[in-house]
Formats: sequence, structure tokens, C-alpha cells
Amino acid sequence: MSVVGRAKTPQLCGHGFRKARPLLGSFEDACRSSMSQIAQRDPTRQFLRARGCAAPRLAGVNVRTHRRPDGRVVVFPIAPWTPDQANWAVRFARNKGVSVITHISADRVDELRILADAGFTSARREVKVEVDLDKALATTGGARLPPGVAAISAADADVDRLRVLDDALRDDIPGTRGWRSTPEEFAGETFSAPAFNPATYLVAVQEGTGEYIGLVRIWMNRSGPRIGMFGVLRAHRRRGIALALLARCLFAARDIGHRTATSEYDETNEASGGVFRRLGAHQTGSTLEFASGPQAA
Repeated sequence: MSVVGRAKTPQLCGHGFRKARPLLGSFEDACRSSMSQIAQRDPTRQFLRARGCAAPRLAGVNVRTHRRPDGRVVVFPIAPWTPDQANWAVRFARNKGVSVITHISADRVDELRILADAGFTSARREVKVEVDLDKALATTGGARLPPGVAAISAADADVDRLRVLDDALRDDIPGTRGWRSTPEEFAGETFSAPAFNPATYLVAVQEGTGEYIGLVRIWMNRSGPRIGMFGVLRAHRRRGIALALLARCLFAARDIGHRTATSEYDETNEASGGVFRRLGAHQTGSTLEFASGPQAA
């Protein structure tokens, strides 16, 4: 079944989101943002795996790489970082003229020192959080979309227009500026893996014009729901759109039987931090992004 093409006329169903076509597969926590849940042991590897990315092992140093749609190359070892691996990654960045990044839990002090000694620098920090769905919905479950805005499932959206929206929103998210997916990349990473659920990936549409103006996606990973991304185009912010979409997705996740959801956000992203505070999220840890290469300077 092709996932690219016409948007069907959706029907309303429970919690006000529009009834989607059958599950198509996939997700994006997965090869895009920066694979499905950031793992406690190896955040970068799990980040790639969650996004369904098959990254090749590089002979000799046992380091895998993945080139993202923003041009940066994610590197991660198959075991804890060693000096040889870190030095190789820095040379790779220098020789290829690319920015190389890796993600690592902030409590892995020995490996952080190895990366720093090799020439990596700390680029940013993400706060990892857990959300209790009952508590979150007790405070935000009543959020409603403003007049003139409707919600459809990503399964009913025009895939290429959704891709363009995704790229635009990423320009305002720390760590993903310049993200430009190809149609094939976006469709594959969104609809082709089991963590995609039509009820937890919603798109805000401006009625009348049909413009896609925002989205919320929760990836239904085997380990539990993960809030992967939420955002609204600048011209339509401060209208409660993101919170209303998020509430619908959280209701859907709870209806499936889940009690909690996880996520992470850049510590400098005050808007995201404010949303998670409203949801009553509590911090469970943090992850550092280390970088080497032209854009890391």
C-alpha cells in the first residue's frame, strides 16, 4: 500500500481525533531525530535503533555511523567508548569535513572524559523525563483546539506536506536545525515500523485553507510510549494547539493501557520545559550531545 498521495475525508472518533486508516507501520524516534527510546546504556545506539536505522559497522574500531537529514553524522560504539574509537571519530570528522555527534548519558563519567580528551566538545544537554498519564490528563485533558483548527491523523495526511511541516518545525528545535528529509526517508521512517500508531500521531489543520500548522507524535515503542515531538508553526503559536493535540494523544496512549510516557527535551528549550511542567513530568536523567567537526567549533 502506498503511503504517499491523497488525504481522505476523515471521520471523527473517540476523544475528537479523526478516524485514521489502518496502521501502516513505522515511526520516527526512529532514524530522524536524532533510533526509538534513548537507552540507559547507549543513548545513541538506541536512538538510531528506535528510528529503524541500520547503521554499518566500521572495520577495525567497532564504531557505527549514521548520516542524518541535517548533514551531521551520528557515531556510536558497539561497546563503551575507548580512546582509539574516540580518536578515530575525531579524525573522521576532520578528514570528511563533517560534524560528528554522539549521545551519552551524563553519568558515564569515564567515557565523557575519553571523548573530551580526543577533542569532542559538549554541544548540548537533554533532560530525560517521565510523565504519569493520569496526572497529566487531570490537568490538561480538557484542552481543546481553537475554533477553525481541526486534527487529523498522520495516516490521513498528505505525506509530502507533512514532511515539509516536520522540516520547518525542526528548525526551531535545538539540535535539528537544517533538517531536510527526502520524501522516501520521511515516508519510510514515519510509517514503516511498529511504533507508529495513527491515534498518537496527530496533525493540526487550519480549516478553510487546509494548511498544516502543527503536530504531535507519540511513538508506541515496545518499552512504552515516547513523546517524540510536538510543535506549531510560529504564526499559530500561543493558541493552545500543541497542548490540545498532546492531550488527545495521551488519552489514546492511556486507552491502550499505558500508565506512563517518556520523553526528553533540550535544557535550553523553555517552551518544551513549560509543557512538561504542566504535564507534571519528573526528571529521570540527562543525556549529553558531544560533537566534533566544523559545526562543533
